[in-house]
Amino acid sequence: MKALIISDIHANIYALENIWKQEKDSDVIYCAGDLVDYGPFPKEVLQWIREHKALCVKGNHDERVAALYRNKDQLWNVSLEERTWAHDNAQKLSEMDIEFLENLPYSMAFTMDSIGYSMQHMYNNYETIPSLHHYYSFWEQQTKEPITSMKHKRMIFGHTHRRAIHYLSNHELWMNPGSISYRRPDDPCKEAHYMTITDGRIDMKSLQYDRAPLLQATLSTTLKKRGELDVALVFFGEN
Repeated sequence: MKALIISDIHANIYALENIWKQEKDSDVIYCAGDLVDYGPFPKEVLQWIREHKALCVKGNHDERVAALYRNKDQLWNVSLEERTWAHDNAQKLSEMDIEFLENLPYSMAFTMDSIGYSMQHMYNNYETIPSLHHYYSFWEQQTKEPITSMKHKRMIFGHTHRRAIHYLSNHELWMNPGSISYRRPDDPCKEAHYMTITDGRIDMKSLQYDRAPLLQATLSTTLKKRGELDVALVFFGEN
């Protein structure tokens, strides 16, 4: 059994398609949220996710774009100076796309290779789970399953854009595949980050891909609000 674990796509169809070229032997795809916002291709990403039957949870940016779409006055009656990536993405999406985002669950539990998993977008903002006590409490809150029901347990998170595995014990893991789209400002790496799990073995992976179409699409947007373009210009640029 092989699973592709991704997160924080942020409307980056090029990273998504290039990862799939490398990992198309995966049996299942799990995404820990933030499919849209802060990228130029939200519609293409949602179409890809549906076509490949990826199992996803809702991220804070998915919720933000969907809420903005529902507020028609705020969505369309906005000055160019105040237009954000969320406006750009929401204006590109259809009612079906928004309903898809709205219907994503906040968490999901599943079993793979006799290991229990709980997937959600975040724990407490940018924090990691600090102790087994907090791990057990959060596990039961998210899955409604007693922590003793499985010997091996793994929680999958997104949101931080930092690929990492934290061991709370030999059998309880906190996992984050990182963002396939971009890093945090203090990490200049421009590769797509993700994970695969094959017969229970976790592999942390990264991939270089052609970002030129993303930069071109970003430069063609009408975003003018300070800071909105900065991240995309940095991580989709050549240097």
